[in-house]
Amino acid sequence: MTHSRFIRLQLTFVVLLLIAPQLIAQVNLTSEYLIDPELGISAADTSARFWFDSFDETEGAFFTNVARNGIPSDDEKQMITQSQNAYGMARAFQLTGDTTFLDYGRKALDWMYANMWDTTYGGWLKNSNSKSAFDHHYAQIGPSAMFEAGNDSVDWEWFMKGHDADQNLWDDREDYFGYFDNANLDWSGKDGKTFGSTVDGITTHALYLYLMTGDEEHKERLLQLGDIIVNYLVPSMDEMDFGFNEIYDSEWGWNPEGGWWGGGGRFDFTGHISKTAWCLARIYQVEPKPEYLEGAKKILDDVLAKEDQYNEKISQWWEYEEGLTSGIMNYYLTGKDEYLEFADRQLNLMIDNLWDPDYGEFYFFNDNDHKGSYYKTSYHSVEMFYYIYLYGNLYLYNEPVSLYYRIQPSSVEREISLYPLAFFDSLLTVTEVSVDGIAFNNFDGQSRTLTIAPGEGGVFKATFKSTGTITSNEDEITQAPLNFELFQNYPNPFNPTTDITYSVTNTSNLTLEVYNLLGQKIRTLVNKIHSPGQYQVRFDATNLTSGVYFYVLNSGGKSESRKMILLK
Repeated sequence: MTHSRFIRLQLTFVVLLLIAPQLIAQVNLTSEYLIDPELGISAADTSARFWFDSFDETEGAFFTNVARNGIPSDDEKQMITQSQNAYGMARAFQLTGDTTFLDYGRKALDWMYANMWDTTYGGWLKNSNSKSAFDHHYAQIGPSAMFEAGNDSVDWEWFMKGHDADQNLWDDREDYFGYFDNANLDWSGKDGKTFGSTVDGITTHALYLYLMTGDEEHKERLLQLGDIIVNYLVPSMDEMDFGFNEIYDSEWGWNPEGGWWGGGGRFDFTGHISKTAWCLARIYQVEPKPEYLEGAKKILDDVLAKEDQYNEKISQWWEYEEGLTSGIMNYYLTGKDEYLEFADRQLNLMIDNLWDPDYGEFYFFNDNDHKGSYYKTSYHSVEMFYYIYLYGNLYLYNEPVSLYYRIQPSSVEREISLYPLAFFDSLLTVTEVSVDGIAFNNFDGQSRTLTIAPGEGGVFKATFKSTGTITSNEDEITQAPLNFELFQNYPNPFNPTTDITYSVTNTSNLTLEVYNLLGQKIRTLVNKIHSPGQYQVRFDATNLTSGVYFYVLNSGGKSESRKMILLK
C-alpha cells in the first residue's frame, strides 16, 4: 500500500469509528445477535457442527444432499460442497479455536484436490462437458479460507492453481472485459456475462487476492469487477420495475423488453442485489471512487423503498445474510440509520423463517425440510455468524474481537500477516496474542504481523481492536512523515537478478528484506545505519523458484513495500 493511500484510508476509518458509537444509540435494534454480537460465536459453532453427520469418514468428503436431521439423502459428493464446507469449517475454527473444524476442512479439500481436478484441460469438474464461472469462483473459497486459518502452503498452491484456471474465462477485450459465464470442457465456446460471473468473483477471490498479496494486478481485476457493476448492473435498474438485470450477452448487451420479470430483464434473487451493495462498499474501501458508494446507496435505497416486494421474492436462506452484511457495511460507511435497521429486520426474518430449533442449521427454502444441496452447505450460515461477530463488535460497538489461527512448526523463521476483514483497515491493530494459551509477544500490532521462530507453532489467538486519533482539522491525520523512499526494482519481471533502489533523508538504521507470498522471509539484503542519500542493492534469486515476491524497507517502526516478479 502506498503511503498516500494509507493516509487517505486511515482518515476514512478514523471518522467512521468516531461516529459509530454515537449513531448506534439512535437505532432500536431488536435482533439479539446485533444487540450482543458475541452470540455469533456459539451460533457459528452450532451451525458448523450440524454438518459433521454429512461427512463420509471412509472417503473423507462431505455428502452434497442432506436431510433436515443432517443425514445424507444419497451418495452424491460435489466439488463445490467440499470447498464451501471447508470455508465454513475454517471460519468456525477461527471463532472457537476448536481444531476439529480444521480437520474436517482439511479432509474435504484433500478429497477435492485428489478427485475433482480436470487433469486434461485444467480447472475444476462438475460434469463432463462444460466449465462455469460459478463452479470455478466458488472452488476458490475453501482453499483461501483454509490457508488463512491454517497456513498450509498446499491450500495456497491449489488456490492459485484454481485461480489461474479461472482466468480462462476472463474476456480481456477492452470494451467488454469481464468473466464469461460458461465454456466447454476444453475452455472453448465461452459465452455470456452475468451477475454471478462478476459479483461472485469479488467475494470468492478478487478481493482476498489483492489484500493478501498487495499485487496491483489483482487490484486492477478487483476494480474492473467493480466498474462492471456500476457501468452495467446498477444502470439497468432504471429499466426494471425492481432489481437489476442479471443476464447479458458476451458484449454486455441485453433487451429490456425481452425479459420475463417486471416487464424487462431478468432479476432472479433479492439476495443478489443486496450482495452487490455489500461488494461495492468493500471495494470502495480499497479504492474510494464515489461511484462505488453511490451505486451501493442506490441499490439499498431501492430495496428500502420497495422492501415488501423484495422480501416477497426472498426464498433462500443466504439472501437474508446478504441483506444483513450489506446493511451493516453501508451503515458503517454512510451513517444512515435506515441501513442498520434494514440489517436488523433481515436477520430477524432469517431466524424466524428458516432456523430449525430442533436440529439446528437453516432450511434451504421457506416451507422446505431439507438442509443440504449443490447450492447449500455450511458456507453462508457460518459466514453470517462470523460477520455478525466481527462487524457487530468492531463497527457497531468499537469493541475488540479475537480470532484463532493454526500455524504448524517450520524449520525457518516466518512472518505471518493477519487479515481478519475483507478490506484494508489501517486502524485495525493486534493488541494481544497467545499460543496454546501462553502469552506470545513476538508480533507487530500495527502491521498485524506475527514473527514465528523456527520450530515454533500451535494454535494462536490474536485479539484485534480498532484504534485511531484525529487532529482538530478533520481533513488531516496526525502522521509522522517517512524518512525514506523505496523505488520499484529494475528490471521487473527479472531473471535472476534485479536492482532495488531506495533513498534516505535522515541518518537512521534501515533493513531491507525479501518475502514470499506466504509471508516467509527469504533474505535480508540490508541491515545497517545509513547516512542521507540514495542507495542501490542487487538481489540475486538464482536459487529461488518463479513467482511473486515482496521487498520491504523498515526504519523506526515504519515500513514500505513493493512487489517484484521472478520469471524464469
